[in-house]
Amino acid sequence: MAEELSMDQVFIKKMTDILEINFENELFGVAELAEELGVSRSQLHRKLHAINGKSASQFIREYRLEKAMVMLQDNVATASEIAYRVGFGSPTYFNTCFHDYYGYPPGEVKFRDHSLIEDEEGIVKTNSISGEKNPYTANKKRPSIRVYFIVILVLILIGQFAYNKFWNKNEIGVSALDNNSIEKSIAVLPLINIGEDDSLEYFSDGVTQEIIDELAKINTFVIIAFSSTYQYKKQEISHAEIAKKLNVNYIISGSSRIFKDSVKLSIELINPKTNERIWNASFNEGIDNAPTIQASIAKQVAKSLNVQLSPEEEVSLQKVNTVNGEAFKLFLHAKTEITKLTKEGYSNTEKFLKKALELDPEYSQAHTLLAWSYVMGGAQWIHSDNVSTYKSEELALRHIDKAIELNPTSSDIYLVRGNLNMNIIGLLNNAKKDVDYAIELNSWPRVPTNYCICTVVSLYVALGEFEKAKKYVNLSKSVDPENIFIDYDEALIYMSEGKMKEAQALFKKAAKHDIPSFNFFLGWSYYHDNQFEEAARILERAYNLDKIPIALIVAYLSNTHHKLGNQIESEKYRMELEKRLELGEHHINLSLAMIEAAHNNTNETLNYLEKSFENRDYGNAYLVNIDPIFTPFFKEPRFIEIRKKMQYYE
Repeated sequence: MAEELSMDQVFIKKMTDILEINFENELFGVAELAEELGVSRSQLHRKLHAINGKSASQFIREYRLEKAMVMLQDNVATASEIAYRVGFGSPTYFNTCFHDYYGYPPGEVKFRDHSLIEDEEGIVKTNSISGEKNPYTANKKRPSIRVYFIVILVLILIGQFAYNKFWNKNEIGVSALDNNSIEKSIAVLPLINIGEDDSLEYFSDGVTQEIIDELAKINTFVIIAFSSTYQYKKQEISHAEIAKKLNVNYIISGSSRIFKDSVKLSIELINPKTNERIWNASFNEGIDNAPTIQASIAKQVAKSLNVQLSPEEEVSLQKVNTVNGEAFKLFLHAKTEITKLTKEGYSNTEKFLKKALELDPEYSQAHTLLAWSYVMGGAQWIHSDNVSTYKSEELALRHIDKAIELNPTSSDIYLVRGNLNMNIIGLLNNAKKDVDYAIELNSWPRVPTNYCICTVVSLYVALGEFEKAKKYVNLSKSVDPENIFIDYDEALIYMSEGKMKEAQALFKKAAKHDIPSFNFFLGWSYYHDNQFEEAARILERAYNLDKIPIALIVAYLSNTHHKLGNQIESEKYRMELEKRLELGEHHINLSLAMIEAAHNNTNETLNYLEKSFENRDYGNAYLVNIDPIFTPFFKEPRFIEIRKKMQYYE
């Protein structure tokens, strides 16, 4: 027996010697350890399990964790830096494993007395390095015989339950643990920028979005959108908790580092329930090959999860959007800027994309994003600006046409054109054709979230097709629950149904971001709920946030003070809009029509609405159909004619 124990100790010593040399290499795993030992993976697993009851992956993981503990006690670096030093590809995964092993996060190490560390159950842990007792738990008592008996009894009962529920084919016909029966839902966490230059965060965030886009081409997968996973960037929260909140079965995490002429990505696929690392890889590529990495990741994830790609998916993943690394970097930078939803953000987006297209004129994604920037950058809901919709249309269409020429089966570009038709040109039926065709192409996971789900939902709301609108809100919430535009879209549906409290709750959530249009719609919802004092408070705050407030806010401030009997204040805001119109500002006629409608001035309301359509005030066709302030005019012949020009048909 002593001789057998000695052989076991020799085997463990050999393993630890190998790990001592390789633990910093995140790609060194079970297969590599087995190869170094000269045994198969199954032999390694059986041998190790017989010695200490551990799997090989657990042994490696705990070795790294104990190395990390020493580094944390010596305070040699931050927890995130130590995670990479001991071979973890993701600080989040490291934090999860560390907490599971020691009972608390790595950030608490410096506050702990390490003469004794107890686990939650008081069970002695085995030190994976030496095969001896973990020095942090060595003084704990072993469980009694009674405890072992209870554990065995519980395991027998669980085993019997599992057999009856999952393996007894007379019960359900097939194994419920068949890999194909597990939904392939995945959340890609924001990659960690491990470079020293914080200004390159845009690259790690952009690459994360590109990985999501490539994975989304595989129909078997359900992919959570970036706007929902971004909230977990640099958060010390376990993968299991993130998976539970996002309702996914798999997590992808990792890091990125960009050099002058190259890029390195370290990626891993995790089962958050077991903390098992299903797959991991490191990609070192020249900058011009950087755009190809994301498709490679998608293919390897599919292979690791036993997903067979269709011929169409294979072709789609073969497509490379650009072969110019600098253009790719500029595109990723633009994606970060456009999400700011500010005038400066749109300006930077256009600057970066113009440079990208100079480097690669055939970059269809860049044409699509630039067109979207021109559509949204001209939106007077985002900021007040003297840009005519005619100019926005001219700029956007040039890139829409080119994007369709380069990639005619992309849903995204038809959504962009649909938004252009709805909010800038003001033709609802044309917008509907684009949106319906984008949905028919279906080049997204379940529902469109790139280029704004609000294009789809807002159009159906404007056309009174509320059941369709609800369908796409519900679908989009399943893949992008944190997208603020979805809260806004759902609130509009509630407004149309007269559910004011529900609408206000969602508008409040969206308005936290202080985007002018969201602030307007929050105040607007209180106005139409006859809560004029609250409407005035919200709208006045929004008015004071911007140097030149958007016209919609000014209009409803005038209307709100009119309802409160403050006629001097009401007239002040009306005169402000009239002055801005005289000075040549665009998109003002629609707002003046809203003021006239609140005063029940039919002719003046219709006059301004006709001018609004002729001048293409932004959002004219949309707001005319959803704002209750215009409901009293629905049967007016001139109003009916205006709506027909907008391609609205009862």
